[in-house]
Amino acid sequence: MGSRFGYAYRHELWMDDEIMERYAPPAYPSRSATGHSQWIWYEFRTKFVVEDEEGTRTALGSEMFNACCFSDMHLLFVMGGRLWDEYWMTLDEAQTLCLSAMEFAREREAFHPTLAVVPVVVEIEVCTVQQAGEAITATFDRAIQPDRLRPISLHIVEGTEPCPVGPVPSSYLRRLPKIRVESVEQGWDLMDVCGICSRGATVGDRVTHLKCNHAFHLHCAVKWLMGSKFCPSCNAQEYNRWPRSDKTNIVLEKSGSTTCSLTYLDL
Repeated sequence: MGSRFGYAYRHELWMDDEIMERYAPPAYPSRSATGHSQWIWYEFRTKFVVEDEEGTRTALGSEMFNACCFSDMHLLFVMGGRLWDEYWMTLDEAQTLCLSAMEFAREREAFHPTLAVVPVVVEIEVCTVQQAGEAITATFDRAIQPDRLRPISLHIVEGTEPCPVGPVPSSYLRRLPKIRVESVEQGWDLMDVCGICSRGATVGDRVTHLKCNHAFHLHCAVKWLMGSKFCPSCNAQEYNRWPRSDKTNIVLEKSGSTTCSLTYLDL
């Protein structure tokens, strides 16, 4: 599995009863409310590796998260974005993996009809593969790895820790514009160097521009804005929330009312 140039993806599926011992059971809606007889508890375990031309593999880290789903569409909604947005899978690859997990879960569900919750492990390997003529340092530079991804908490995932409360809300961080770098030349055009990590933009990176037009790696900008609402390069305010008195005045003029309510806008 894996069709994007320079990247390969593999996955395995199995049941693991120990999953339910690690998590507090959620409050499950009734069977009639969901239309399904059982819930599926998916635990996603992702390993990130680099493979050189000789087949030698280097581990880059891992991540684990979970989702309790009551329908196939629910799983696609919860997991799809992580696969194609963060792991850089193609849409077809992401859909194939999700459909494979759904099919496996439904087979286990039929085989274990007395279980209220079916625990399924989805183990994923994200492999960055060295290409012919490519320096191994360049392969590592473009490798997909945990510290270059947005926090899992920004995705809508059941059971993960909530995004820490900070000066910029997670809903705003999710909407930051992003461009995936697909060539060295494109990376140079987008930014010389990230003002947060001091790295350039390499193939596979995602770059975002703040309102002041300064460019950063997306994951760097997200982590920075979880602790500050100001641009790290020029200190311009990226996010604010305040009463729009000009809008209120317009309402008063049109209505002739002597009362008003303040309207807050995310800027």
